[in-house]
Formats: sequence, structure tokens, C-alpha cells
Amino acid sequence: KPPPLRWVSRAPGGWGIMLDDLGAAAYTILILYGLAVTSHK
Repeated sequence: KPPPLRWVSRAPGGWGIMLDDLGAAAYTILILYGLAVTSHK
């Protein structure tokens, strides 16, 4: 896990799990957007 997600996943209760999933989704969106922009012809 990237450092910010590792820190967020330590939040108490279910918050850590939820924020970790949201952060992973944000990273995925950024990566896919970057791939789409750079590979578009």
C-alpha cells in the first residue's frame, strides 16, 4: 500500500476499512485516467 493509504487504514472502527477502499479507488481512477490520456491517439 502507498504510504497515505497505510496511515488511513489505521483509523478506528470501520472507518479505516472504508477510507482505505475509497483511497484505493481514487488511486485506480488516477492510474486509469493517466493511461487513457497517454495512450489516446
